[in-house]
Amino acid sequence: MKRIFTLALAFIASACIQLLYGQNKVTFGYDNAGNRISRTISLLKSAPTSESEDEPPVIYSEMLSDIEIKIYPNPTHGLLKVEICNLPEKQTAEVSLYDLSGRLITHRKTVDVSTEIDLSGQSDGIYVMKITAGEYQTEWRIIKK
Repeated sequence: MKRIFTLALAFIASACIQLLYGQNKVTFGYDNAGNRISRTISLLKSAPTSESEDEPPVIYSEMLSDIEIKIYPNPTHGLLKVEICNLPEKQTAEVSLYDLSGRLITHRKTVDVSTEIDLSGQSDGIYVMKITAGEYQTEWRIIKK
């Protein structure tokens, strides 16, 4: 009887954790021809993480045709790294960061693979980052702690 109670309690705890820390919501944007042209990730509550320096950051990535975009760490305490790989030669990418009121925080045109965005001077909260690479566009929710 004690074992059944322990198993039931563990199951209930697992279900509660899943409800509290569910998956992120991903939405897609399409043009009139039905081609996917953007992706938006809405971060819900994230599970508590240890602030250990030994753990590598979680890298979020997305493929836009042959172009790969990587963003890390998110949430960030200041420096956010954006990597845009396989960008065709002579093509630039634009990275824009907005606060939730729509005010532009920073805008960069880049041809480099890696770009750093410093958010250490910004207040804690949620920001929207838009990345345009050629004809493709994607949006990300960035959390500054």
